[in-house]
Amino acid sequence: MSDAIYREKQKPDSIWAILVLAVTFVINWMVYFLYGEDDFSFLYKTVLIALLTALFFSVIKLETEISKDKIKFRLFPIHFKWVVIEKKDIQKLSVVSFQPLRDYGGWGLRWVKNGKAYIVKGNNGLRLDLSDGRHILIGTQNKEILKGLFPDNPS
Repeated sequence: MSDAIYREKQKPDSIWAILVLAVTFVINWMVYFLYGEDDFSFLYKTVLIALLTALFFSVIKLETEISKDKIKFRLFPIHFKWVVIEKKDIQKLSVVSFQPLRDYGGWGLRWVKNGKAYIVKGNNGLRLDLSDGRHILIGTQNKEILKGLFPDNPS
């Protein structure tokens, strides 16, 4: 049985999968009907890539669990096992707002100087400054709940 005091599961908006498919079909329509391309291998490849990308967007999820002594998370299907951070290894913990494109270069698993960010959607996150100098940002849709869990930490 889990001792979690907080759980969150995030999935990206389904519009991304639809957008990938729509853009792919528009490009294919242009290539084959406006420019009269005869080789259908491009069509097959792009449709396959678009379907795989749409499938990825439909299964990706960021799960977070917080308990009294640890924070664990995973970005499925990139992580199958949970990443576990013991609270004793956290120097500072804060609930922050950010701009995904400007601050981290987008969404997903992002590597930044001295750290990583796990962002599925939105612009709020739980920032963990670790004792070894690294930091981890875990995106959240429940900023106010997390502020309530960690009231003595600055935001």
